[in-house]
Amino acid sequence: MKLHLDLTSWVETPSRSLGLCARRLDESLRRVLSLDSGVQMQAVSRASKSSFPASNTSIDDLEVLKRIEELSWIQKWRGMNGIYHSLDSVLPPLKKSFRISTIHDCWDLQDNPYSDMQVQRKLKKSLLKTIERSDHIVLPTEHVREKLCEHDASLRSRTSVIPWAGFLNRELRGTSLHKAQAGTQPDRPYNSLVEAYLAKGRPFFLCVANFEVRKNHRLLFEAMRGLHHADLVLVGNKGFGWQDIEKQRQDLCSDNPCFWFQNLGAHDLVRLYEKSLALVLPSFDEGFGLPACEGIQFQKPLLLSQINAFYEIAGNAAIYFDPHNGLNDLKRALVGIAEDANLRNSWASKTLARQHLFSWELTAREHLKLYRKLSAGI
Repeated sequence: MKLHLDLTSWVETPSRSLGLCARRLDESLRRVLSLDSGVQMQAVSRASKSSFPASNTSIDDLEVLKRIEELSWIQKWRGMNGIYHSLDSVLPPLKKSFRISTIHDCWDLQDNPYSDMQVQRKLKKSLLKTIERSDHIVLPTEHVREKLCEHDASLRSRTSVIPWAGFLNRELRGTSLHKAQAGTQPDRPYNSLVEAYLAKGRPFFLCVANFEVRKNHRLLFEAMRGLHHADLVLVGNKGFGWQDIEKQRQDLCSDNPCFWFQNLGAHDLVRLYEKSLALVLPSFDEGFGLPACEGIQFQKPLLLSQINAFYEIAGNAAIYFDPHNGLNDLKRALVGIAEDANLRNSWASKTLARQHLFSWELTAREHLKLYRKLSAGI
């Protein structure tokens, strides 16, 4: 079986979720296939080598540069025999291939307040073209599959749900903490602002979400107001509507300490997960919810909005609240977690039952199983 894995999202956006997912799947598939001579896997890209933003390369991206030298660069309209799997929502019309696409979310199929309307129209056009060209579609949750089938019920028979996993795993956590405790330098220097904050020893709630409308920071800011038991630490980059969210954050800062960190490396995030009281994610909608997976791996209490994607990840191991009208419920949960150590420990222990459900090795094996099944029918 010939497998062509399209890593364009990793080449073009190595620090964003799509790129990181492509990187993790590529790494995990290569490990799984190292003892399997029945599959010939080739990593490819639709982009040119000049597309990689080398001027912004960090130490964390050095492996990306090394891997890029190994990629096969294809022309957009070139045919390729075997299975071709695109890990983003752009799928070339490769007529000789059995074409698989991964679709991470479907909200651009309908008008929504999560991005600029002009951008939505462009993304919708691209997504519809990818759906039309796909022989099979991989989705991260049943929630996304249902949304896709609302658009076209006939697609259900050619879809599969394969969950992703968090980027920060327990192995990385142990390595980071060991280096920090031993007084040696980690792979990447820690962010001095994060270090300075953690040195204060203040209890804090953690929210890992880009500053964009869909993430619903406003509800969290309102719930934190007047809660002086703990700070709020936000990790995420700028997204659609970030200016208004920053104004809301500044307003909260006049009443409660609220800190925003951008462009953090893995080790900084590891330390924030470790030191936090709980992870809070008030999103209106998610295709998957990678930080929720990471919260489970770090065995943290989870305060999550009542959306289907989060239920699929956390099950009964989280405290849920309505993202639209759940202000009082969220506020009670924050106060309880901040004041009651037994309550924190109880909710943290519930995540243990979910940890085995999400790993990149499991994700890779499920993809390989799908490739074999589809290959047998070609």
